[in-house]
Amino acid sequence: MTPFSPYSYNYFDSITSTHTYIKDNYSRLPPFQIIHAGYQTNGRGRLNRQWQAPKDSSLLISILLPAFAPIDQLACIGHTMAIAITSVLEYYSLTAKIRWPNDIIIANKKIAGLLTEAIFKKNTLYGCIVSIGLNCNQSLNELQTIDRPATSLHCEIKQLIDQSQLLERIIHEFHPLYERVIHMGFHSIISSYEKKMAYLNEEVLIDLSKRVMKGYPIGITMTGELRLKDKHNQQYTICTGELTRLHAVESTI
Repeated sequence: MTPFSPYSYNYFDSITSTHTYIKDNYSRLPPFQIIHAGYQTNGRGRLNRQWQAPKDSSLLISILLPAFAPIDQLACIGHTMAIAITSVLEYYSLTAKIRWPNDIIIANKKIAGLLTEAIFKKNTLYGCIVSIGLNCNQSLNELQTIDRPATSLHCEIKQLIDQSQLLERIIHEFHPLYERVIHMGFHSIISSYEKKMAYLNEEVLIDLSKRVMKGYPIGITMTGELRLKDKHNQQYTICTGELTRLHAVESTI
């Protein structure tokens, strides 16, 4: 990748985790540092899940961003990146959707995941890490080892993907959105996110860890939580959970 201001870029052939690397070294890294790895020995996903991918098969990056908003708005940075990734996938003539809170899917198959985490220094918000795992060159056989439906760019368009070019496109899409959120707030792009939401107004199940809830996503809040209504039109705000389209669950029973 050819870095452009204000981003700087480091590539590792192999690393424990790009996300963990930034978390452990943020105090000596500049803002807008991109860490890119060909392989992760202990890749991180949401809810402490591992992100597993053969070497050079996925775009694995983490970005250190400076603090600019209250911590309750940091989820919106991940949502901003989700918009950017779906826009980049349109370049490849693919229609991707955002499955709240952090998955990018194509035809109900996951192609990318995001992880956003705040960094504190002496009890003060220092910045945040946005990490991306995007399936690029996995074969169908490799994807079948994953325990959830998944796809890759290679499987979708039948071409091998240049990861450096893909990363450049993501940053070029992300940074103007990021600047807009900084200066105008997340509300200025929330409609773009909602247009790309998966399962909007469709019946879904949400696993809330201690209970399961059924309802219809109707959008997100200004701080990134899911807005949900039930069959009685009672509305709820969901901070975290695992979302599944209901009829997709029923079809497997």
